[in-house]
Amino acid sequence: MDGLRQQGIKYSMTGARDGSDGTGDCSGTIVRSVEKAGANKPTWLYNTDSMHAWLVQNGYKLIADNKSWTAKRGDIVIFGKKGASGGAAGHVVEFISNTQIIHCTYKNPQMNGVYIDNEATTCPYYMGWYVYRNDNIDTSKPIEVPNTEKPNKVGWYMEKGTFKSNAGNENIAILDKAVDGKILGWIKPGQEVKYDQFTHKGGYVWVRQPRVNGSYGFVAIGKSNGKKKTESWGPCY
Repeated sequence: MDGLRQQGIKYSMTGARDGSDGTGDCSGTIVRSVEKAGANKPTWLYNTDSMHAWLVQNGYKLIADNKSWTAKRGDIVIFGKKGASGGAAGHVVEFISNTQIIHCTYKNPQMNGVYIDNEATTCPYYMGWYVYRNDNIDTSKPIEVPNTEKPNKVGWYMEKGTFKSNAGNENIAILDKAVDGKILGWIKPGQEVKYDQFTHKGGYVWVRQPRVNGSYGFVAIGKSNGKKKTESWGPCY
């Protein structure tokens, strides 16, 4: 997967899907990655629905089904209800650490391909998830993580993105500091906020919004168990 990231392939569900023609999608690139790590050659290039059984046949075990777990490098997480996760209804990622993932994704026309992202703001847990782990694979070779994905201070991770609220009829407060700050304003359902960092604190995932005059606002975008997002109030992209 990291080789495809360095090659700069583009996201597409209609091409070769595995990067061989310069394009790939989430499931095709993961399947080829697992195959190169020693799995049996797939009968066909599986999608998020059909790869469940193939992973099990190749020594992976389902260790979490819509439940929290302690992630480690090599974990493969399939999002979307089994049997109904084809196309845009599903996604699959591979963890490269307990907080970071590598996946092939479409963010926008200028940003699409294989990316290393922070799982807390990227993984679509609202779809439901299945975690597969193979304790026999070699995870000793490290993946070089771009500096932009490393924390710049304790607990906060740099990640530029946009959060869009879909929290029903509820407005989400913008605070002057995470957890117990004063209210600066509100985000209405359907509105977006740009952010440059995120963290887990006080039972929520927070993003930092750059504001005028060098100040910042802080927005809770979902619930957290301290390590992972357990409830999402909208997508980040």
